[in-house]
Amino acid sequence: MDLRINPNKNEKLSLRHGGLPELQVLMIYSFCSQRTVISIRTLLVILLTFVVSQTARATAVAESSEAGPVKLAGFLTPVSAPKAILTGKHPETSDRWYKLRLNLNHSLNSDWLLVFRRTPHKKLDVFTPSEKGYRMTSLGISGHNRNSDPRVLKLILPDNKIHDIYLRVDNAEPNRLNPSLWPQSLYMLDEYKNQAFSASLLALLLLFLIVTAAAMIYTRHPSYLLLAAHLLATTSLVVLYQGNIFWIIKGVGNPGFWVLTVAVISLASALGCYKNLGLLALFTPKADRLILWLCCLSVGFTLSFFVTQQILLLNGAFLLIALAAVLLTASLLTIFSQGVRPAKLALPVTTTLFLALFSSWVSKDWPRVIPSQAELALIALQSMLITGLYWVNRKHKNRQAISINLVNNYTDKRQVFDLALRKHLQPANNALADERAIRKRILATLDAVMPGTPSMILVKNKDQWGVSSHYPKAARILKSSIETIEDELTDIIGSEQEHHIRLEDRNGVKYWIFLLHTEENHHTLLVVSPGSQPGKSLKWQQITNISTHARTLFQANQQARFWKLQASLDPLTGILNRRAFTNEASELLHHPARKNSQSCLIFIDIDDFKQINDRFGHPAGDRVLSDMASRLRKELRQQDLIARYGGEEFVVLLPYTDAVWGVQIAERLRNSALLYEGGPIPLSISLGIAATGPQTNTLDKILKEADDALYQAKHLGKNRVCRASSCADMRLSAHEPEKG
Repeated sequence: MDLRINPNKNEKLSLRHGGLPELQVLMIYSFCSQRTVISIRTLLVILLTFVVSQTARATAVAESSEAGPVKLAGFLTPVSAPKAILTGKHPETSDRWYKLRLNLNHSLNSDWLLVFRRTPHKKLDVFTPSEKGYRMTSLGISGHNRNSDPRVLKLILPDNKIHDIYLRVDNAEPNRLNPSLWPQSLYMLDEYKNQAFSASLLALLLLFLIVTAAAMIYTRHPSYLLLAAHLLATTSLVVLYQGNIFWIIKGVGNPGFWVLTVAVISLASALGCYKNLGLLALFTPKADRLILWLCCLSVGFTLSFFVTQQILLLNGAFLLIALAAVLLTASLLTIFSQGVRPAKLALPVTTTLFLALFSSWVSKDWPRVIPSQAELALIALQSMLITGLYWVNRKHKNRQAISINLVNNYTDKRQVFDLALRKHLQPANNALADERAIRKRILATLDAVMPGTPSMILVKNKDQWGVSSHYPKAARILKSSIETIEDELTDIIGSEQEHHIRLEDRNGVKYWIFLLHTEENHHTLLVVSPGSQPGKSLKWQQITNISTHARTLFQANQQARFWKLQASLDPLTGILNRRAFTNEASELLHHPARKNSQSCLIFIDIDDFKQINDRFGHPAGDRVLSDMASRLRKELRQQDLIARYGGEEFVVLLPYTDAVWGVQIAERLRNSALLYEGGPIPLSISLGIAATGPQTNTLDKILKEADDALYQAKHLGKNRVCRASSCADMRLSAHEPEKG
C-alpha cells in the first residue's frame, strides 16, 4: 500500500457567502476510487452542519416577555469552568457549569427576577456580570443567607443588551435546574397564590392525618396504621417540596433526593392502601403478595439511589411502581367482576389518579425529577380520597356488624349489641360539634340498628315545626299529622321529663315519641313509626336505649357549650377575655378567605383610669369598665371582635377592613368615649391601630405594632388615634395626625 500526501498543499477552509464552510482536502490514494472520496466529503459536511447547528442552539438568547414568565431550561448550555470567573482556582470535579444568555427589557417598569425551584439545591451559585467582572450569588443551602427569598435572584442588568450568566451546581439530578424569568410584579401575585394553595393543602392533609390517627387509636384496627403512614408520607412530601425545612436543618444531603424518596414512599403506601381497600388478600392473595414485594423493591431502589446516585435505580423504582399499579388495577377488575363492593369503590379512584400521574410523568422530565406542583396536588388529592374510601368502607362494615349482632340471640348478644351501639352512636373523637351533628348521628344509628323502620327527628323552634329524616315519605306524613297530635306533643315538652310515648293519629299511623332535649323556645323529639312489623317489644327496648343515650349526649353537649362560653368571657365586662380573643383572632387572620383582604387591630386604653380607682374606689372603676365595654361594643359591627386585654386595656379586631376604614372606626370609638357621662370624671381613650401586611402577617406581630402605636398616642398627649407603620395607605397620607 502506497499512501502519499502532497506536503505542499494543506487543508484549506474557505467560507462562501450564504453557504456552509467547504473542507477541501487533497488526498492521493493509490487504491481508492473517486466515489470513496465523495462519500468521505459528504460525511464531513454532515458532521460540520451538525456542529454549526449545535453552536447556533447553544448561543440562543432568552428574551424577557411582558406576557408572563419565560422558562429558561431550554436555554441552558453546559460549559466548562470559565477561567474569567475562577481566576486561577482549580474547579471542583463534582461541579457542573451552565451558561445562560439573557436580553432584558424593562418596558414593564418592573424588575426582573431569576426564579428557581422551590426545592433548593445543595449548591447553586449564580454569576452575573458586573463592572469588575462577575458577581457571585449563592442560592444553595450550603451558603445562602436566609434573610431573603432563597429561590429568587433580582437581576440588575442594563436593557437591550445580551448578558452571559453562569450557573454552578454540584449535582443536577434529580433536582434538575429549571429556572424561569419573571417580572417582579407578576411573580409576587403568583407567589401569594402558591403560598395559599400550599398552606391549604398542608392544612387539609394534617387534618386528615389527625382524624386517621384518632380513628386508629380509638378502633385499634391495623388497617388505619398503613393509612396513617401514607398520610404522613404525603404530608412530609408537601413540607419537603416547599424547601423551607432544608434551610432550617442543613447538612442532610441533596434535597432533591429526599423529596423523590418520600414521593416513592407515598406512592408505594398508596398502592398498599388500595390493595387493602380492594380486599386483595382475600380474593387474589398471590397478586397481593406480588404488589407488596414490588412496592418494597421500589422503596429499596430509591434508597439505593440515595446512596449510589445511579439514575438507573431511580428509573427502576418508578417502573416497579407502574408495574404494581397495573397489577393492582387488573386485580381490582377481577374482584369487581365478582360484585365485591370495596373493589367498586377503589377501582375508579385508583385508575383515574394513577393514569393522570403516569401520563404526566412519562410525557416529560424523564429520567425522573422531583414532582411538579400539579403532580404534588394529584398525590395529595389521592391521599384525601383514600381516606374518604376508608371512611365509607368502615362505615359500611360497622353497619353490617350491628345488623348481624341484632339477628342473633337477644340475651346472649345484649352486651355485644350495646358496645357496638355505643361505638356507632358516639363518634371517634367522643365529642359532637352541635345539635345538628347529634341529630344526624341518631338517625344514622337507628338506620343501622333497624333498617326499614322510619325514624325522624322533630324540632320545634318557637312556633315552627321541622322534621329531618332519611325517609322523606314518612317525614311528609308526620308533618301533615302534627296538627292532630300537637297537643300531646306540647304536653310531652311541657313536662320536661324523660317520657316515652306511643301515639296513633287519626289515620291509624302509630308513633313512638321520645323527648330528647328541651331549651327555651327550642325542643327536640325522636319519633319512630314501627308499623306492623313483628318483634315490637324488642324494637321498643332498643329505641328506648338509644333515646336514653341520645338524651345524655344532648345534655353533655349543652353543658360543654355553656362552660365553653363561660370560659371565653370576661366576668366583669361580658366581652371576650384575652385567651378567647387570641384563639378566635388567630383563626380569622389565618382563614383562607382572608388571603387577599386586609384586617385592622386596635389597642384601646382608658386615659387616667388609675385616678378613678384611687379617688373613687374599685367599684366605680369596675362600673366604668363595664359601661365602656358596652359602649364600644355598640359602635362595632357583628363580625368585629372585642376583648378585655387586661386592666383598663381593650383590643378590637376588624376583619376584612382596610386601613382607611380602620382609622375611621377608631375615631368613632374615640368620639363615643368622649360622650360617656356615667363616670365620676370625664373620660377619654387613647388608641393605637395596626393593619395586616407582609410584615404583620401574624397576630403577635400586629399586636406588637398596635401596642407601640398606643404607646405613641399616650406619649403625644392621650385622647388620640395613632397609626402604626403597617397602616401605610396612600389615602391616609394627606391626613394630619389625629388629635383629641
